[in-house]
Amino acid sequence: MSKLSFVVVLSLLAGAALLVSACSFVLPVPTPTPTLRPSLPSPLPTTASVKAASTSTDVPVRAQKGFRAPDFTLLNLEGGEVNLSDFRGRPVLINFWATWCPPCRAELPAIQEAYQNSDNLVVLGLNFQESPQDVKSLVAFEGLTFPVLLDEGGSVALKYRARGLPTSFFVDPQGIITAVHIGPMTKDQIANYVAQAGGE
Repeated sequence: MSKLSFVVVLSLLAGAALLVSACSFVLPVPTPTPTLRPSLPSPLPTTASVKAASTSTDVPVRAQKGFRAPDFTLLNLEGGEVNLSDFRGRPVLINFWATWCPPCRAELPAIQEAYQNSDNLVVLGLNFQESPQDVKSLVAFEGLTFPVLLDEGGSVALKYRARGLPTSFFVDPQGIITAVHIGPMTKDQIANYVAQAGGE
């Protein structure tokens, strides 16, 4: 092998070694560090402990599935105050609606039927920014027997981020939102959501 060939081969090998070392420097193999590893409790949590954790008051309040439902106080059609927290221990359907909303009116019979056929379901119909007289007329016309509350200022709809009507929130007995449905619901959809919330 000539001296020139030897120098070329040696240069290529040195360049390759440099390239390999540069790549390994730029893209190091990550080594796990103890502080970044999630620590698992020992023993692993049981179903009962997971359920207990979900009932704790540590769950943040937010109008989203998996979070604690924001509490509210509104007047019913008779002028009495109703608090969401009064119904802790029972599944609750919170339904935002209005008399001028055709999809809202279309689902009212299915909601009424679910309310009548359940032993433990609480239905709270939150009317959005209408006068008590208009709401009372429609309630009588539709034959609604579940509590209808007046969100005259729209503050609860704002708190729940109800951007469209109808919007429904299903809350389990621990106060956790299990489902949110935007738009009208069918009888079967309501039954499924109620079952998810622990209703019968």
